[in-house]
Amino acid sequence: MGPDYFRRNVREYETQLIDALHSFGGRAIYHNCGRAARLLPLLREIGMDIYESLTPPPFGDTDPVEAAKNMDGIALMGGIDQIELLRKATPAIVQQRVAELAAIAARHGRFILGTSDYLNESTPIENLYAMRAAIDCV
Repeated sequence: MGPDYFRRNVREYETQLIDALHSFGGRAIYHNCGRAARLLPLLREIGMDIYESLTPPPFGDTDPVEAAKNMDGIALMGGIDQIELLRKATPAIVQQRVAELAAIAARHGRFILGTSDYLNESTPIENLYAMRAAIDCV
């Protein structure tokens, strides 16, 4: 959906839902695993606590640096492509991507490293170990 549609048909209801959750002491993780770059300025306004999932191309269009600029004060979560990167890359490339995200996270200050969505059953265990090892080095 585009920004105009979001403004007219979605924003009010998402804001009400998040406000209700906050009124009960809860926190809101807002998940958008697709093409969300155009929506980032609007998404910031709905009151979420954590924005997830920072889906990179080719399955999304979210640049984590731009997301960090637009989501000041909101924790970011995700950033690891579980389809192309985790399933097909070498462990060294996985570790490199984690290091890149860690550098962005250090500047933003609020970041939860994770995949952009669910793990695929064909994900090599070596790449999950590589991700974990890279996190330990941060």
